[in-house]
Amino acid sequence: MKYASVFSTFVIAALLLLFTRCIEMGAYYAGFHMQPDIDRASFTPGLNVYGILKAGPSFDTLDHYFEVQRVLYVFDSIEGFPVADASIVLKRISGGNEVARYTVPHIRDGIYRHAFLDVAPGEHWEFSCRDDSFSVFSYCVVPNTPVLKGSVSCPTDREVRFILEPDSTAYMYWVYLTGPGENIFIHRQVSTRGEETSFYLTPDWPVEKGKTVLYVFAFDRNLEHYTTTSNIFFKPNAFRPMFSTVEGGYGTFGAVSSTLILIE
Repeated sequence: MKYASVFSTFVIAALLLLFTRCIEMGAYYAGFHMQPDIDRASFTPGLNVYGILKAGPSFDTLDHYFEVQRVLYVFDSIEGFPVADASIVLKRISGGNEVARYTVPHIRDGIYRHAFLDVAPGEHWEFSCRDDSFSVFSYCVVPNTPVLKGSVSCPTDREVRFILEPDSTAYMYWVYLTGPGENIFIHRQVSTRGEETSFYLTPDWPVEKGKTVLYVFAFDRNLEHYTTTSNIFFKPNAFRPMFSTVEGGYGTFGAVSSTLILIE
């Protein structure tokens, strides 16, 4: 009985250790607990925002998305509260001057959308968001439309290869490969700025020419930095100024350009 008791204690301890290590490993790979501990002395209340402008095929630019939360220290924890009455102003800048201005209406739960904005690759945009005494500012440059070099090749029905022309405005690409039914393959790749960027996709479903679509998104510097360095496993981005691309608060504002290619 004594041996059984000691053995049981050992097993329980080992399982707890294993479970703890698994959590730590999961935390490392998935992004859990990657944020530093924040106390009242180091945390500054403010707005946490997410905003994205889109340029590309018309069906992709119908809704430009924005989200606003007010982040506060409540009962020894950081809490985010949706903001329904923030003032979001977008400005298109040309030659250092404002050429157009838009306000973005609130839809629900801290989400704001503008149904129609005239956004084009290469444009400079400014973003400002105010709520009571809090204000956030940022700007972005809309990436160029991704341009295919040559054609898409499919050595087998489980391989897709293509190259994009050099582009210094694209910092990262997201690629969606969609086929008949609900088949979808997603690939993210940091661009080789100023050089050609090669892609090798290996979907686990057969690619059918004439029925498979390649959708390529080019991300600007802000969204690339936010996506690759911040903890976005949980939304919203968790209060790390070093990973924020906005001034006066937290989060990001950026732009994406896209192109759609039918594989033939």
